[in-house]
Amino acid sequence: MRIFVYGTLKEGFHNNELIKRHEGVLVQPGIPLPGYIMKSAGGFPVIFPVTIQNGERTPKVYGEIWEIPMLKSIDALADLDYLEAEGTMYYREHDKHLDAWFYVGVPAYWQGRDLPIIESGEWRTT
Repeated sequence: MRIFVYGTLKEGFHNNELIKRHEGVLVQPGIPLPGYIMKSAGGFPVIFPVTIQNGERTPKVYGEIWEIPMLKSIDALADLDYLEAEGTMYYREHDKHLDAWFYVGVPAYWQGRDLPIIESGEWRTT
């Protein structure tokens, strides 16, 4: 199973241990995910899909792809869903081009919060 991570689950960040605990291996760093914007929620980022108007530049979020062994995938997804408050703060989505799962902000949860956009699309705060 492949997972695309863009925030505190990346290599060198405090939640990366969760992926390593499930024998995750970094496959590709610096991978773009087009069609999403990244916002800062303070100590962690959240991404949202965007609708591109004709002629606009397609925003991208940058992250890493990790491979988790299939025998560990069910437990890994359960732990990731718990960490990401899946269904409340984030929902899990699969990108067919990356062939990877990732987490997207639930609009209703984040609505009305002043979250600054991270223009670079890359989470750098440790």
